[in-house]
Amino acid sequence: MNKDLTIDFGASMLNIRVLLLIKYKGGYLFELNTDDYYFAIGGRVKFGESSSEAAKRELKEELDYNDLELELIGLIENFFVIGEKSVHEVNFVYGGAIKDEIDFNNLKSNHKGFSSLLPEDVMTSDVRPKVLKELIPKLLSNYDEIGEFIHLVNRDSA
Repeated sequence: MNKDLTIDFGASMLNIRVLLLIKYKGGYLFELNTDDYYFAIGGRVKFGESSSEAAKRELKEELDYNDLELELIGLIENFFVIGEKSVHEVNFVYGGAIKDEIDFNNLKSNHKGFSSLLPEDVMTSDVRPKVLKELIPKLLSNYDEIGEFIHLVNRDSA
């Protein structure tokens, strides 16, 4: 079975996802949504797939990149509304760093494309989930040693 771990309850939905915080050239990789907000790359976990398998698959699908050491660094519970639907997401957050050059023009995007945001740009941009603005400074202050597992809850108002 190759189905996403998404359960649609009609007025609400549950998603199980991976979120990749990939360091690149002093910043982090994000994708620009068609509604002009940035989001970390990643996607839904599939039934029968571990979160680490999903993280590697999403890295390949989105960045066409295979060889990256990914580390589970946190969990974000994300609550938000899309249209009339309330969404509850559980995001397994994986971190890693790409040192190779990435040609953003050759990457396929269903949105406006990929870019690297410096930490100060993350703080001043519309980045979702918003708790990434809490997570990134914690990572920067403890970059050489990831440290404790970070659990954050994001609740966007309707």
